[in-house]
Amino acid sequence: MIEWEKNSCQTLRENSSKASLPEIDKWEVIQGDVRDVNYEKFGKIDVLAGGPPCQPFSLGGKHRGMEDPRDMIPEFVRAVRETLPKVFI
Repeated sequence: MIEWEKNSCQTLRENSSKASLPEIDKWEVIQGDVRDVNYEKFGKIDVLAGGPPCQPFSLGGKHRGMEDPRDMIPEFVRAVRETLPKVFI
């Protein structure tokens, strides 16, 4: 898991430590900017799940789309291209 927001990372780590789901205790939480991630370190993966921020495209926002620096959709596409997962969500 890659997340830049400190409190979100703490929540993810706390949930992982409780191992409430099988294998969740093995999840690595990386706090940082996804734009700086080198995906080679992950090796072969089966599933890639991402949640790019929607603010650049939200009706409640400024509608700057691809001009908004929070547009992480290109980074998700890069992750898919570099990891070549069996599936992505």
